[in-house]
Amino acid sequence: MTRALLSLLVLVSARFANDPQRPSYRPIPDANWTNEPHGLVFHKGRYHLFYQKNPKAPVWDRIHWGHLSSADLLDWVEEPIALAPEPGYDQRGIWSGDCVINGDEPTIIYTGVDGVKAGICLATSSDGMKTWRKHPKNPVIATRPDGFLDFRDPHVWKDGDHWHALIGSGVPDKGGTALLYRSQDLVKWEYRKPLLAGDGTFWEMPVFVPITKDKWLLYVTTVEKGAPARGLYWIGTWKDETFTPDATEPRQLDVINHMLSPAMTRTPDGRLLAIGIIPETRDRKEQIKAGWANTFSLPRELTLGPTGALIQRPAVEIQRLHGKAIFQGCTDIKPDQRQLLEVTGDQSEIIAQFAPGTAQQFGLRVRCSPDGEEETLIYYDALSRTINIDRTKSSLNPEVERTTRSGRFLLAESEPLMLQVFLDHSVIEVFLNGREAFATRVYPTRNDSTHIGLYASGGIAVLRSLSIWPCSRGKIL
Repeated sequence: MTRALLSLLVLVSARFANDPQRPSYRPIPDANWTNEPHGLVFHKGRYHLFYQKNPKAPVWDRIHWGHLSSADLLDWVEEPIALAPEPGYDQRGIWSGDCVINGDEPTIIYTGVDGVKAGICLATSSDGMKTWRKHPKNPVIATRPDGFLDFRDPHVWKDGDHWHALIGSGVPDKGGTALLYRSQDLVKWEYRKPLLAGDGTFWEMPVFVPITKDKWLLYVTTVEKGAPARGLYWIGTWKDETFTPDATEPRQLDVINHMLSPAMTRTPDGRLLAIGIIPETRDRKEQIKAGWANTFSLPRELTLGPTGALIQRPAVEIQRLHGKAIFQGCTDIKPDQRQLLEVTGDQSEIIAQFAPGTAQQFGLRVRCSPDGEEETLIYYDALSRTINIDRTKSSLNPEVERTTRSGRFLLAESEPLMLQVFLDHSVIEVFLNGREAFATRVYPTRNDSTHIGLYASGGIAVLRSLSIWPCSRGKIL
């Protein structure tokens, strides 16, 4: 790292030192605009995570490829910008794509936008992914096939002697799709067919990876008319360039839709990792005032469960974030009373196990002020069989989203509820019973909105166990 870059990062670190909303123990770039991660890859002892970046302001404009790297998924280095727009085929932006290791040569496949249309482009590195050279034949795929909407966000993998690419697109008046291409050298590409088509008006950020020996995972982010984007996936088989889903209808990646567009890779020991974007839910002027926008999820491990649904858990490396437990206990939770614990934390991990008892709703209060003026509720509703995040009192700031959101989550008869909650300033990331997950954003305004408490309504719930750890490791160097 150059002395000039090190000095800049020291200034950035000092600039945000007193920002109560800025996350502290997850990958997050130095400043300004951050968007979808892509090209997550492990190479020569380090994980490399690329992402959409505007280095000049916390707004979307003339996108570059940012670059973070880490040896352990905990401490991240802000590397020099990988790719920047230049006059010609990518002058309006270096949009999303992928990174693969071709032999021993790191190769980026990205979407170059000239202001009129998108093309698929290449860049390679010969110095350990510090600098990148754009291919002289760019764009290697100059335009979309006839009959489809624009295309972008290539995902690339090798299967036998061929490389394959999936590129997000849409079919006019029908729905989103992912277009399948094939190549022997990553330069000359042959269009094959749509891999699958369905929900939304356009599919972005497709990912296609083996999840077991026999099953593959297809993930897409949908663009919707008048509705938020959704993260959807299918499980199925891949044979002879054909993906056959096990079910026609897709599943939603997160039980409460918010984390989107995960980049995925295999660890050296074979685990499938995913890191997605957790967008802001505060007004644009609040983001500009803060000097940064959007952040990433914790690294998650994905496996296939016995029902054919994905299982999501925090990567095992995350356990090294916390120190000695600062609270442990069990108790009955009385209905409609504010039971605050003798512990505070906005940078913590909580593991709590509940039995419903007679309560209809039960769970945790987090980011609470002592008087309850600000608080966020995470609770299970036994009647509707939903998990809920109530942010209606999460902030006194009228410029942030303050809503209640819920998702279907079924507990088996007599199955307790286990909440694994990561509090990281404005980010709340929740894992449910070791199988499902969701993330959200909250923006408390009071300095004392750091209390943690218990919640029940409609009867008494039983807290079987509770452990809380401070999380302090994780740096951008």
